[in-house]
Amino acid sequence: MLSIFLAMTGSMIFSGFWGHNLFYVLLIVSAALLFNYFLSAKDGLFSQFNNHPLVLISLVVLCIFPLFYIERFASFSGEVPLRFDLCFHDGWIFYLSRAFELMIAGIIAEILAKRAGRMEKSSAPSKTPLGNRTIAVHLISFFYLTLVILTLLWNITRQHALNEWKSNIKERIGIVDTSVVSTFTANAIRIDQLSKEGLIHGNSNDIREQIKPLFQPVQNLDAFYLFDRQGELVFSYPYVAEKGLEISDIEVHAFQDVLEKATIQAAFSSYASDVHMSILYPITGEDKTIQRVVIARVNLQSNPVFLPLATLMQSYQQDGLQVAFINTQFNAKTAWSDPVQNDLEETATSLYAGMGLEGWGIEMSLTKKAFLIDFFYTFLPYLTTMLVCVAAVSGLYFLRWERMEKALINLTARFSGENAASDQPERNMAFPRSVLVFLEVLKTVFKKMDRRHQETQTLLDLWNNYDSHTEFQSIVRRILSSFAEDDSLFVEILLEEKEGELLSEKYVLSLEKDTEDFSYLDEQIQAVSQEQNQLVIGNTTRFHQLVRALGKPFPQALIISKFPIDSERTGIFVHALRSFHEFSKDEIDAFNKKAESFYNQIAAILRLQRWLIEKRIFSNLFDSLNFPLFLFINQELIYGNKAAHAFLKIDETEVHTHIEKRVQENEIYNVMLRNSSQERAVITKELPSGEKYEINILNSNDPTAGNISVLLLKDITCEKKRQELTHDFVSMLSHDLRSPITVLQGYSKMLPMVGELNPTQQDYLEKIKGGLETMLALVEGILTEDRIEKGVVISPAEIDLGAVIQEVIAQFESLANQKRVKISVQGATSGVFIKGDAILLKQAFYNVIHNAIKFSGLDGSVEVKLLENDENVVLEVRDSGPGIAALDIPFIFEKYYYPKTGDLTAEKTGGSGLYITKFIIDAHRGSINVDSELGKSTAIRIILPKKISV
Repeated sequence: MLSIFLAMTGSMIFSGFWGHNLFYVLLIVSAALLFNYFLSAKDGLFSQFNNHPLVLISLVVLCIFPLFYIERFASFSGEVPLRFDLCFHDGWIFYLSRAFELMIAGIIAEILAKRAGRMEKSSAPSKTPLGNRTIAVHLISFFYLTLVILTLLWNITRQHALNEWKSNIKERIGIVDTSVVSTFTANAIRIDQLSKEGLIHGNSNDIREQIKPLFQPVQNLDAFYLFDRQGELVFSYPYVAEKGLEISDIEVHAFQDVLEKATIQAAFSSYASDVHMSILYPITGEDKTIQRVVIARVNLQSNPVFLPLATLMQSYQQDGLQVAFINTQFNAKTAWSDPVQNDLEETATSLYAGMGLEGWGIEMSLTKKAFLIDFFYTFLPYLTTMLVCVAAVSGLYFLRWERMEKALINLTARFSGENAASDQPERNMAFPRSVLVFLEVLKTVFKKMDRRHQETQTLLDLWNNYDSHTEFQSIVRRILSSFAEDDSLFVEILLEEKEGELLSEKYVLSLEKDTEDFSYLDEQIQAVSQEQNQLVIGNTTRFHQLVRALGKPFPQALIISKFPIDSERTGIFVHALRSFHEFSKDEIDAFNKKAESFYNQIAAILRLQRWLIEKRIFSNLFDSLNFPLFLFINQELIYGNKAAHAFLKIDETEVHTHIEKRVQENEIYNVMLRNSSQERAVITKELPSGEKYEINILNSNDPTAGNISVLLLKDITCEKKRQELTHDFVSMLSHDLRSPITVLQGYSKMLPMVGELNPTQQDYLEKIKGGLETMLALVEGILTEDRIEKGVVISPAEIDLGAVIQEVIAQFESLANQKRVKISVQGATSGVFIKGDAILLKQAFYNVIHNAIKFSGLDGSVEVKLLENDENVVLEVRDSGPGIAALDIPFIFEKYYYPKTGDLTAEKTGGSGLYITKFIIDAHRGSINVDSELGKSTAIRIILPKKISV
């Protein structure tokens, strides 16, 4: 009675202090009753310890320890804990308190027992065999042994898993750090390139135009704010009033640091549940003092530039990781997700690492729930193996123990003279109910594992046979059969295009003996599923949108679910039942959970099938090209057509040679690397074998795939040889024609000296002179062009540019008088000196001024202006001609190009004058451009440096 009183009093006291529930009171009372039962036992296993209550109380503690363990699970708030050692860590004070109470009761009981004189010594060992109580002792020992082993195994593997998670978290922090710091640096450089004078003194329109490249075409920033030193808002984009502008405390601290340290600062703040990164950039004036401060914000969760990072962080959160940006200087913390939710979840481990931004670091923590779930699935195979091994060893132990016990009983009976044999046959003892329940649980677990294994194996078979239409159909029907029930009519998958048309391809599992095709219901099912993703019909007779077909099976209940496949196709899953059905929410949730995995897998395979079909079509199309074609992604060869194999000299016998290895050994790979930064390039490459190729290079950047480079090679060896032969022939012919033309010009000038010519003869003579001049100009142009293409060697000398222009204009006095064109000169006086080749520059000026006179027409005008500054000389020639269309301007400096629009009756010469002019100006490190509009005048502007480096 004393032990019962102490147990009840102690349990109530500790219940008040430690918040125990009623279960504790019952537990301790039960322990006291068990102790008194052992103490009052007159016979049996524990009767020999009646006079030693301390021994009995120790046995009681051992017996009730599992009850403490179960109680700790029962009183746990929230989900059932998975760690076996949870009670040892969290409940040790409770167990020590209970054991201490029982020990006090045992000591008092033993004192009372001694005082009563009930201590007796056992005179002989018990002859009663151990029996069921011995089995109980062995089972208790087995339980504690298993508990200790599992606890050790659990803690060792848990610590190993935590170390692996820490290494994984460290790598993930490095990825996030690299992504954030690189974007911060890139945006800071873009802000640095802005005009500081415009940001300090410019108006709102000027600042808006200046920062527009930060938002278009790529949205690098989400907001741009400009403040003065006092913190007053000067400019905002998008526009927001100063009263409506939200500024976090972290940005205020960073703003003060910018003013004090004159350095670029970063700040991470949370606005409307989104994390923003702010770039605080000081704008200094001419006196090197800070005049303005830029706060540029980037939404890390919705900005397109940060889409890969947001997707990555979402995957981290799905893995149970919580990410936060921490500033040790400001004692600030900005969580990526909801900070309240993060604080509610216990943390298994966390890791902090500094960033490349001053004062900022990244803390990544793993929630306890996510760790335990992941750890449980990782530990389950080891736990199962351990249980199987322990069960096998224990079974062997109990068999050997039972045989040994029988042998000991027979041996004892033989030596004691008692009859060991029994006429009654031994009755088989049934398993305890707890063991049967445990076996049923194991049976259920293994059934679920086997079913999951079968489902996984079926999905693997589906992926292995995606390219075999017959096998693929068969496996899909096998998977559909897993959704079928006893009263199922059919299960099918329909494919719908974006335009709303059903595809001919579908997958049907019919459970009706005489009907295999249910296509008469497809259009009705498609029509009723247009407005919603899932439709559950328990009684189709009340659903009037479905019309029964005469003489054909009709479902009484339907489950219709839609799932996306790609941007152009949608899948419709249909489960038809023969009888009416009342679907509960739990049934629908279980169906959706089971179907979701199948939807993802079948959609991925269908996308792969279409991609392979498109790849096969494009491959056949590219293989039909006679030009080698190479496709690189991130500087790795992905595809090369048949012509590319022939270009690399890979024949059918070289099956062991991979095209990627061969292309890296070829010069074409270096060409791709050198031109990967240009969006488009066309180059000519001569191979060591003498073949010449024109290589067209197209580069693009895809957010998903990466840097894509396409190289198309055109063999121009024969074309180049033909051009060289033609060019050599024309050059030779032009050189041979120049002397006869010069002779003819001389005789045409001498002809009036022989005698006076009548008007008709004089007209014919002028036409002959004009034709000879045209022919001579063509010949001189061809020879000059030949000299240019062979390479011009500039002989720089100090020349008077004004004198050269005056000399060129003087050559056109006769032509200008004939066409009544007035030539006005401004600034073309002597004393404008530059370094250059006088002969080549005279040729260039000649071509420009000649074109201006030629296209000005009768009674026209030509303006020649010569301007200079400290570094350059500018020559501008403006005519009064018909102008040049915008379509023709980009091509007028090409060889032999004639405008497609404008005055079609104008005189056409060689077409190489401006081509030669541009070449000469480029050789002098100058530039030439055209300002013209159809129907108006044309101005050609030449800019030459005063000093050139040859």
